[in-house]
Amino acid sequence: MMQGQYRELCRPCVAVHLGVPLAEVRTRQVPGPVQPGQRHYPLAIDLLWVTENVLARYVHIAAVFRRPNRPVQMPYVLLMQKCKEKIGAHKVVLFSCCGFAPAARAAAASDRMDLYVVRPLFELHLAPARSPVTFRRRLEAFSRTHGRPYSLQIL
Repeated sequence: MMQGQYRELCRPCVAVHLGVPLAEVRTRQVPGPVQPGQRHYPLAIDLLWVTENVLARYVHIAAVFRRPNRPVQMPYVLLMQKCKEKIGAHKVVLFSCCGFAPAARAAAASDRMDLYVVRPLFELHLAPARSPVTFRRRLEAFSRTHGRPYSLQIL
């Protein structure tokens, strides 16, 4: 499973478990804030969604980490905290297929980031689609016949 496919696997987790319409959970390039005369740069955000109520609008971002047999380390948590600050997001969620190192968990807890371990419930060789759209369709087909295509552990 490639990184883009893992991102597509995590997208329905946001929709189902955080109550966001699936179409509203997007992958985005967000312009980084710059001072006059500085060069513009984009921040690549794996998943971004907005929630609103009568009082406020909240921006949420998520990073997905698909590194087989390697838990997410603390520098990645700190990087996402910096991205949150740069774009003015209100919440950061991190997804991993192999968990999070103790220092990463501590850093996430201190910044109130949510951590999720998401693993596919299908054989990876059965879903060789390279296109995110094709892979998303295969996930939807799997869901119709087998139910949820992933296991979820909330840390």
